[in-house]
Amino acid sequence: MLRQRLDYQILNGDGSAPNLAGIINVSNVQTFARSGDVFDTIYEGAKKVRTIGYALPNAMVIHSNDWQVIRTARTDDGLYILGNPDQPGPARIWGLFIVESAVAPENSPVIGDFANFIELTERQGIEIEATNSHDKFFIQGNVAIRATIRVALPVYRPAAFCYITSF
Repeated sequence: MLRQRLDYQILNGDGSAPNLAGIINVSNVQTFARSGDVFDTIYEGAKKVRTIGYALPNAMVIHSNDWQVIRTARTDDGLYILGNPDQPGPARIWGLFIVESAVAPENSPVIGDFANFIELTERQGIEIEATNSHDKFFIQGNVAIRATIRVALPVYRPAAFCYITSF
C-alpha cells in the first residue's frame, strides 16, 4: 500500500508537506484540453511535449477506465480499432508506452518524457515499525503499524510533460 501511495503522490501530490509535488501540480507543466477524437488528442499532447517542451515523449500514464474507452473503440462497422479482444492489444499509441494506473487522475492522462526529465530519488527505503504499547493496544490485542519512505521527485523540465484535461 505504501508503493500505491507513492504512485499517487508522483502524479497527484499537492506539494504541501509531507506530500510530493506531483507531475500535474508542478509549475509550467503543459496542459491541453481534449479536442475531438481521443487518438488525435493524445497525438496533440505528445506534439506539445516535442515542440514546446523540446523533449521526446515516451510514455502516457492513464487511468484504467480511460484506457478501456480507447482499447474498446470501434470503427463504424464494429471492428475494434486496436485489435480483436482475443489479442493482448498494443501497449503503445503513437509510439507512447502505455502505463495503466488506478491512481492516475481519471479523464486526465499525463504524457511526457519520463526517461529524461523526472527522477524519483530515494533517500531512505521502506521502513516498517509495529508496536502494541499505544494506549490499550496490549490489553486489546491490537498492533499499530507504521510504514515510511523518504523520497524526492525533481522534475527537471516541466514542459516535457503534458496533462490532458477533459479527456
